[in-house]
Amino acid sequence: MARQLRVITGRDIGRLFALPEGQPFLLGRDQGCHARLKDPQVAMLHCEVFLADGAATLADRGSSGGTFVDGQRISRQVLAPGQVFRIGDTRLRLE
Repeated sequence: MARQLRVITGRDIGRLFALPEGQPFLLGRDQGCHARLKDPQVAMLHCEVFLADGAATLADRGSSGGTFVDGQRISRQVLAPGQVFRIGDTRLRLE
């Protein structure tokens, strides 16, 4: 089953991003990111999601603001379907 990220709060609310299998999916404000977000609190290169064998792993890429899952700052974490994470003022849900 294909996985995607849905922006559920923030300036990009409603946007959907399909996750490719086997390659990092970059999130940030930089033009080189796959998901280029408008949130000024998001770093130029904030985090990445890596999808392999249907499992999605979220990893912070050294952002000063951090990446949060269930209110806890993480450096790397496997996401369950339906789980929400926050970068800056933007919340995204894995679907």
